[in-house]
Amino acid sequence: MLNQATQTDRMQSLSLFLVRWRWILMILSLLLVGAMASGGRFIAFATDYEVWFSEDNPQLQDFLGLQNTYDKSDNVLFLITPKKGDVFTQSTLDSVEWLTKQSWQMPYTSRVDSVTNFQHTEAEEDD
Repeated sequence: MLNQATQTDRMQSLSLFLVRWRWILMILSLLLVGAMASGGRFIAFATDYEVWFSEDNPQLQDFLGLQNTYDKSDNVLFLITPKKGDVFTQSTLDSVEWLTKQSWQMPYTSRVDSVTNFQHTEAEEDD
């Protein structure tokens, strides 16, 4: 019985403390959450495979040499979404054509695929 009474007294004193200092505790809680959330800007996801290998890894060096000699394949994807929802309008297709032409002006561009420059090739009996 004595233990339960002591526990009840502690709960009452804690609840009185929380009610009495609620505004200060709320501001301190928000400051604490803000301080912890400020570290979120340092969170990043590395998509580069090189982070998994040391700089002196022979296989990595060979692969980087191949990329420097021939071609490194990095892709950029542009997504166009029309406001009215209909993709096949003249204004949307004009925008796609303009973006396709502008994409060729990007540095190191070697290929641009688009619905406006898509080539369809067929061969019959070309075994």
